[in-house]
Amino acid sequence: MKIEKRFVRELNAICKQPLRFKPAGTLRSYLIGPEQEHLFTFLRIPGVPPTNNHAEQSLRHMVIFRKICFGTRSDSGIKTHSIIPTLIQTARRQGVHPREFLHTLHTADTATAQAALYNNSS
Repeated sequence: MKIEKRFVRELNAICKQPLRFKPAGTLRSYLIGPEQEHLFTFLRIPGVPPTNNHAEQSLRHMVIFRKICFGTRSDSGIKTHSIIPTLIQTARRQGVHPREFLHTLHTADTATAQAALYNNSS
């Protein structure tokens, strides 16, 4: 907590200095505005990374796929290309083979499917 308060004080002091590059005013408003507490969560909560690189990397293959095939042309296509890859990524993160994971979701009772989805064996 001490580090965060000191950091915020120093950041606010830096942001009070005159700008040499006018478009930087938008960034400044985020750094000293109400969003400040959300920007620096990693200072308050141990284990929270300072970047969202993990999330960006998780989406990368879907973005490339969408660019290559020029997206989808129907509502069902949009659902298919958003839900199925998400479930496959969930299985991989849980260390489960995607085919087994999808089989469990489609054939098991609701409680078992939810336990698999949320990686909860209880």
